Amino acid sequence: SYVDRSLVVRVEAGDLWGQADSLTRQGDILARLDRTAEATKSWRTALELYQSLADPHTADLRSRLLEAD
Repeated sequence: SYVDRSLVVRVEAGDLWGQADSLTRQGDILARLDRTAEATKSWRTALELYQSLADPHTADLRSRLLEAD
């Protein structure tokens, strides 16, 4: 629930990097709970945000998505 709340705050603040970070963490938690489809959705959204920011985290998220598939 902390990650969900952080995502809401970051969306309200317009913090794209923060949103991507929260979504990445959300995906990690969901993956640990074997909720792969939901984790993949969070990671894909985070990847899109990181790509829009030209952030180096995109490579890490691409790897996570490949492993999830």
